[in-house]
Amino acid sequence: MMEVYSIIQRTNWGTLRVAAGRGEEIPLLIHQFIDAEYLEEAASAAADLFDLICREVIEETAVPVTTIFVALLNRTDFKWRALALQILDLVARSVLNQQTAPWMIRIRRDTKLGKRAYAELSRAKPLVERLLEEADPEVRAVAGRFFTRLALPIGSAIPRLIRLYGDEQNPV
Repeated sequence: MMEVYSIIQRTNWGTLRVAAGRGEEIPLLIHQFIDAEYLEEAASAAADLFDLICREVIEETAVPVTTIFVALLNRTDFKWRALALQILDLVARSVLNQQTAPWMIRIRRDTKLGKRAYAELSRAKPLVERLLEEADPEVRAVAGRFFTRLALPIGSAIPRLIRLYGDEQNPV
């Protein structure tokens, strides 16, 4: 977990703009999320992060948020992986401009920060592929949705997802 805390500490959140001001609230919410003992606590922190990331995040925060959540997902002992993957999925929707609601901020990929955010998301692809085989069915479900966002062109993902769905013990 030291890597995650190090990334949080190295980021100068006070200089990163969000629609409501500065990004100081983001690391506090990330700490609440990481340190949550119960699902309700983790879900509450994740909901606050969802709201901040979807409605208020500016391109500047996409890179550190993505880096932190990729690092969290790399930890097999982290118990809120499905929620972490959902947060990362929201960032991906903004960066990739896919199925975003009108109120979601879209990150322009032709900007320097947009390119950096896209590069961070691309680094997550091998990890997400491994999560398709995760024991937790919720993690597998979110990983499948996220994988289809990252697997461009989509045709390369379809055979694998069909095979995984056929093998799924707990289809939803």
